[in-house]
Amino acid sequence: MNNLQGRNGRPVNVVTNSFEIKRLPMRQFHHYDAIIKQDPAKGDAPLPPGRRYREIIETMQNSYPKVFTPRASYDGNKNMYSTARIPSGNFTVKMSPNPNSNRGVYEVRMSLVSTIQPSDLQRLITHEGADVLGAPTANLNTVAVNLLQVIVSQGPHIAFNFSLHAKSFYTERGARDLSGGLVAWKGFFQSVRPVLGRFIVNVDTTTAAFYKPIELLSCAMEVLGLRNTRPLLHIGEDKQKVDKLRRFLKGVAVYVKPTNRKKIIKDIVIEAGYQEFPKDGKSITVEAHYLASHGIVLKYPEAFGVKFGGDAIFPAEVCKIVEGQRYKRKLSPEDTTKFMQQSVSKPAERMRAIGEAVRGMPLNYGTSSWMQEAGLEVSADPITLAGRELVAPRVRYGSGSLNVSRGAWNVVNQKLSAPARIRAWGAVVFDASPNFQQKVESFLAAVTNNMRRLEIDREPIKELGNPYDVHASLNNAARRALEGIQPPKGPDGKYLKIKPTFIIAVLPRDAPDIRKQVKQWGDIVYGVPTQCVRAGKYDDQRGQDQYCNNIALKINIKAGGVNSQVETAPQTALNAILENCMIVGCDVSHPAPGITHRPSIASLVASYDPGATKYRTYIDAQLPRQEVIDRIDEMLKAAIENYQARHEGVLPQTIVIYRDGVSEGEFWRINESEIAKIDAMLQVFNPKPSLVFIVVGKRHHVRFFPSDRSQGDKNGNCNPGLVVDKGIVHSKLMDFYLQSHSGIIGTSRPSHYIVLKNGPQWSADLLQELSYALCFVYAIATRSVSIPAPVYCA
Repeated sequence: MNNLQGRNGRPVNVVTNSFEIKRLPMRQFHHYDAIIKQDPAKGDAPLPPGRRYREIIETMQNSYPKVFTPRASYDGNKNMYSTARIPSGNFTVKMSPNPNSNRGVYEVRMSLVSTIQPSDLQRLITHEGADVLGAPTANLNTVAVNLLQVIVSQGPHIAFNFSLHAKSFYTERGARDLSGGLVAWKGFFQSVRPVLGRFIVNVDTTTAAFYKPIELLSCAMEVLGLRNTRPLLHIGEDKQKVDKLRRFLKGVAVYVKPTNRKKIIKDIVIEAGYQEFPKDGKSITVEAHYLASHGIVLKYPEAFGVKFGGDAIFPAEVCKIVEGQRYKRKLSPEDTTKFMQQSVSKPAERMRAIGEAVRGMPLNYGTSSWMQEAGLEVSADPITLAGRELVAPRVRYGSGSLNVSRGAWNVVNQKLSAPARIRAWGAVVFDASPNFQQKVESFLAAVTNNMRRLEIDREPIKELGNPYDVHASLNNAARRALEGIQPPKGPDGKYLKIKPTFIIAVLPRDAPDIRKQVKQWGDIVYGVPTQCVRAGKYDDQRGQDQYCNNIALKINIKAGGVNSQVETAPQTALNAILENCMIVGCDVSHPAPGITHRPSIASLVASYDPGATKYRTYIDAQLPRQEVIDRIDEMLKAAIENYQARHEGVLPQTIVIYRDGVSEGEFWRINESEIAKIDAMLQVFNPKPSLVFIVVGKRHHVRFFPSDRSQGDKNGNCNPGLVVDKGIVHSKLMDFYLQSHSGIIGTSRPSHYIVLKNGPQWSADLLQELSYALCFVYAIATRSVSIPAPVYCA
C-alpha cells in the first residue's frame, strides 16, 4: 500500500471477484471463419443464428476426427480456434441419424483468418497494445481476447447446454417460479479482460428470467391466469387474451411431437384441431391428420395451435417449450419483486458462491479439458487489491453544513439552501379508496407542514379528479389555483400569462395510465410541474413524515429552488473548479426490445450554477437503437450559450461530460464521432473551453468486498467512498472504480469511470474527488447516490 500513501483517502485492502490467469497459452492458435450454409440443395443461404450452430460444429468435429484433433474451440457464432492447421474448404455435415436420409445436410465453409501468437496476448496487457479508441481494423485485439473467453467458457456452456457466444450460463438449481409461464434461474457470468500487467477472469453470480419448460397448453393457462383448460378452449371469444398469448409466444422455441423437432412459433391459430387443409386431393382437418398420420388422438381439438412460418398448423397439446430460453421483455411489478428476491445476495454469500464455483462445480477451471489442452490456468484465489476510502464532502443547507455518515445525512429541521416561492398550487384527487377524503386531507396537511421551509403564499386548492377525463380535471385545478392572483405586467403594459407553480396528483394504488396522462398534461400540453403520489404511500401513517419530506424536496426542485449544495474540504481544488466549470450528463434511451418503429431519445443536461445543482435539459430524437448521439455538438453548443448568458458573457473554463450507456466496444465510435464533433464545435468559442469526457459504466460485474469485515458496513459491503484504480484497471486509458453509495440490500455495485478525454490534464485524484462530490448533489436524495447526479438527470 506504500504507493497509496500521500494520496487522498484512507488506504484499505479489498477482495474482488476477479481471478488472475496464472498461465497463458504458449502455443500459437489459428483463427478460422466457420460459415454454416443451409442444405446445399436449398441454395447457398447462411443458416440463421441459433443453438443449431453448436450442434452442427460438434457433429463436424466428430465426423472428421483426423482433421479436428485436437478439438477446435468454437464461440457459437462463426469463430473457431485451433492449435492445428485445418485445411480451408467445405465440410459436409449430416445431422440426420438416418445415413440414407437427405434431410439435415449442412455445409461448413472453413477459411483461415489470422494466427494468434503468445506474444499477441502479452502485448495486450502493456500500454502500447490496448488501443480501444482507434477503429478496429484487423480486430486482432478483439480476436485474442475472444480466444481466451472461448477457452474459459467452453466447458460449462456445453455442459449446461447454453449458447457459446454468451458470457453467462444458468442452471435450474434453486430456480424460483414467477407468474405467467416464467421462472427465474441463477447462473454465472465469466468475462476475460486484459488489464495492466495481466489477464483476469471476472466471475459473478447472475439471475435471469426464462420461459418455463412445460407443455404449451399449461404455459398458456399460466399466462392467462386460468385454473383449468375449459376457458382456454374458448379464448377465440376474447381478443385481448388472444393478443396477450400471441405476444408472449411469438419467437418461442418448442419441441413438436412425435418427432420432437425444435420449431420457432410465428403465430397462433384458434381452434387448431378443426382447421382444414388439402391432402391427397381432399380436405382434411388437423385433428384427423394427427390421428391418421401419427396415431395421436387430440384431447383438445378446439384449443389453439401454432404456426412456424408456413401454412402448417400444429395443435398446442403436441408442443412443449424448449428449456433454457431467456425472457427478455419487461417483467410485471409482481414478478420484478420475486426476481429481485431471487437475485439479491449478501456480499459474503455472493463471494462464497463465486469461490466455490471457480474451485469446483460448475466452472471447473482446474479440470476443464479445454483449458488443459490450451495450457491455460486460472488462480483459485480471488485478487486482493489496494484501495482508498475518500473523505466524504459536507452537505450545505440554508441553516449550515451537515456531516455525512456512511453516505447519508439527516435533514430534519434544516432550511433549504434556496427555497422556491410557491404562489399557486393544487391537488387533484383521482384516488377513490375508502375514507380517501380524510386520508387526502391528512396527507396535504403533512406536506404543507413539511413545505414550510418554502415560501408559500397560499394554501392548495383541492379538486376531485375524473379518471376518465384526466386533462379536464387538471385544467380545472389549474384554473382554480390561479383565481384571485393578479398576473404581472410585461414591458408592453399587457398582463403576462401565469401558471400554477405545481400540481399534485393523488393516484390509486395501481394507475399507470392516469400517471401517464398527468405527465403528458404537465410536461407537454400545459407546461407546469406535476408531482404524483399514490395510495399505499401517501396514506401510510408509519412513514408519512419521511415521505412528505421527500415530496417537499422534489417540489422545491421542480419549482426552481435548490435543496442543498456540496461543500468540499478547503484544501482541495474542487471548490475553485466548480466555480468555473459546466458539468454535463449524457445518455440515450432506447425503445423496448423488439420495437423498431420508435426513435431513441438522446438527452443532455448541463449545469449553469457554481454548485452544479441546477441543470438545463436538451433532448433529441434519433434512429432507433443508435447509441451514438448524432447532434451532441448542437445540444452542447446551446448549453454553453445558456451558461454564457447566465454568467454575463463569461464562458466556462472547463466542460466535464459524464457519458452513460457506452460499452468498451463502442469507445472508438464515441471518440471518432461525439468527441470529435465536440472538439470541432468548441473552436467557435474564445477562449475555447477545455474538455473532459468520462464514460460512466454501470452494467458490469466487478464487485469489491472488505478483506477485513471490520472495515465494511453492517451488511458486509465496502464503505461509501471506496475508489480502486490499481490492479484491475485498463492498461492504456485512465480509469477507476468508485463505490460512492451505501448498499441497502444485497451487494453494492461500484461505478466504472473511463476517461476518454482529459484536456486540462487533471490528475486521477482530482477526477475521483469531483466524481464523488457530484454523487452528493442529487437533489431529491439525502444520501450519496451510485453515479454522479447529472448522469441520473440525463
